[in-house]
Amino acid sequence: FSRAWEIVVRYAAAGAFTGAFWLLYLLSDTVLDLVGVGILRDVLEIDPVAPILTGATLGLGLAVVHELKHLISPKIVLRLLRLLLPPVVLVSAVFVLLVPVQGLSGVVSELSAGATVMAMALALISLITITIDRNAAEAAEASTLVRSAQAATVLALILAALGALAVSLRVAQYGWTPERLLAALCAAVFVGYGMTYTVATLRRAALAAARIRQANITMAVVTLALTALWLTPVLNAERLSARSQLARFEAGKTDAADLDLWRITHTWGRAGTRAFAPYRQDDHPAHDALVDRIAALDAGDLSPRTFEPQTSAEILADLSETLAYRPAGTDGTELLTALPEYTRLLIHRGCTHERTPKDAPACVGVVADFLPTPGDELLVIYRDGDKFETVAANGAYLELGTAAGPGLIDDILDGSFEMIPARGMELKLGDTYVAPLPDR
Repeated sequence: FSRAWEIVVRYAAAGAFTGAFWLLYLLSDTVLDLVGVGILRDVLEIDPVAPILTGATLGLGLAVVHELKHLISPKIVLRLLRLLLPPVVLVSAVFVLLVPVQGLSGVVSELSAGATVMAMALALISLITITIDRNAAEAAEASTLVRSAQAATVLALILAALGALAVSLRVAQYGWTPERLLAALCAAVFVGYGMTYTVATLRRAALAAARIRQANITMAVVTLALTALWLTPVLNAERLSARSQLARFEAGKTDAADLDLWRITHTWGRAGTRAFAPYRQDDHPAHDALVDRIAALDAGDLSPRTFEPQTSAEILADLSETLAYRPAGTDGTELLTALPEYTRLLIHRGCTHERTPKDAPACVGVVADFLPTPGDELLVIYRDGDKFETVAANGAYLELGTAAGPGLIDDILDGSFEMIPARGMELKLGDTYVAPLPDR
């Protein structure tokens, strides 16, 4: 226990040093740019430089931390982290209580939302372990922390179950991919932790901490076993994903035009190529339906840059994974379907071909009661080259108040905006205003 947390603390300290290095680097670049010197920015444009500098700085930080290991104790950090358990439990409890009121759709309809919920479950699991520590002598004694840990066991199970439900719905809709398989395994591990913790707490509170410590050992072994299986043919993510996507095609759940052959045969490596090999044979029952797509694949016409969705359903499916909605917890999928198909295609291109300065998909949807008409409206902002485009559902057009900076979408994703009354409601980001207006 102590050795594991010592490793975490060392890497955290080295990571903080690396972050400080990059902060000073960018600050230095900004200062030099004021006098027309852009050498630091030019150096970063050389592909290997950024990762090499990051690795070198992290290594230097680890070396210094190792030299000072007698001064750095994980106990201080763990004692501080314990204090985070009550507020995290409070936030989680409020979330769980409001889910039935707000509905499950916003939580389980998107894999990104499910990942957020699972991250919260992981935070609770970690804080529970930190609170009970390695033995009774080191465990927290304050009643607030003890009761918070007991409540956290149940909350962790609920959150992990919601995350698992989100993954299962995505798999049922679109089949397996390596990312969804990894998410499913993580969800299974978190549910396992939540179940063992909850059972330990409900059986007898006095022995809960001891049982949780034993559960940690058991779940650690399970996690290691799953990690080992991930490196064997048993859980070969690419093979399982390719077979899943091809099985959906043969079952009629995916059209030939919607089958992403490039990802199967290129991104998923040998496993995907082998899974698809029988479909290239003339005597395969599905060969005729794929013959044109196979020819386009072999000609290089289905590369990631040139592949475009062939159907409206595929566009909506892709947007459901890439288009984030704000405020958090809102879902504009129904409003999005009201947009013309061509408009959705333009939004999709912004989501898939453009990135924000923080490397997020360059698109965001804001759901709010912008207009005096009944119901909410959807405001979609996406990047198209060097400019932003704005689209509103519900029969409105948009007016962009001032020139927006490159971080406009990142600011919205981070929640750095206000909803203010005007002729209707406007989206305010610093000096930038975006407002959907009624048709004139």
